[in-house]
Amino acid sequence: MKQNYHCSASGEIAGGEYGEISVSGGAKMTGDVQCDRLGISGGVKTSDDLACGEMHVSGGLKVSGNLSAETAKISGSTRVEGSLEISETAAVSGSLKCEGDAKLGSAKVSGGCTVEGKVEAKELKISGGLRCGGDVNAESFACSGGVKIGGLLNAETIVISASGDSEVGDIGCSSITVKQEHFTFGIHRGSLKAGTIEGDTVRLEYTKAEVVRGKNVTIGKKCEIGRVEYTGTLEILDGGKVKEQIKI
Repeated sequence: MKQNYHCSASGEIAGGEYGEISVSGGAKMTGDVQCDRLGISGGVKTSDDLACGEMHVSGGLKVSGNLSAETAKISGSTRVEGSLEISETAAVSGSLKCEGDAKLGSAKVSGGCTVEGKVEAKELKISGGLRCGGDVNAESFACSGGVKIGGLLNAETIVISASGDSEVGDIGCSSITVKQEHFTFGIHRGSLKAGTIEGDTVRLEYTKAEVVRGKNVTIGKKCEIGRVEYTGTLEILDGGKVKEQIKI
């Protein structure tokens, strides 16, 4: 039978398999640790890899190796020096930093998330902030906060409600909609800046891009596009600017 570990002061957790680990004080993990449930309201540092089924962090967690979990709720601070994998669901209302790559199932970020490598996910919903140094690949991507992605954002469907400023290297998708939230007194905030945007259905507002390629393309208000290449229809609404348009 797996042992449980509870710490309300300070302690050391030896490498091995555990049932439940609960830390409200301070603890250090030595060696690889596996557990069914992990709850941290204090502070934990690891020397190696950490793997758990269910993870709740409202305090601080620093992982020197790789971190893997089935589900994770992070309202505190988590830093991973290796790679990160959360196979089912992740909810980040605090801060999460990963120095390697991140592989996620369905993730909701209302706090801040930084990944220095690439991100692979089934579903990403961003209402806080996401910074990624590499590519982001997901089945669906929705953002009402701000993102900065150094590489390619690739998803089947992309919806960006530009309440914050976002910057993406390039975008590839089946359909993308960029719209801006409406605030009190009619104040508009937020925009998207990208290199190339490519998709079957493209609807843009408040977007600056060098090239837009698509089948059916709508360029709306406050858009500044260098070139649009389209195979179906192109609609340029009032306030949208396109320097060059090419029907293919």
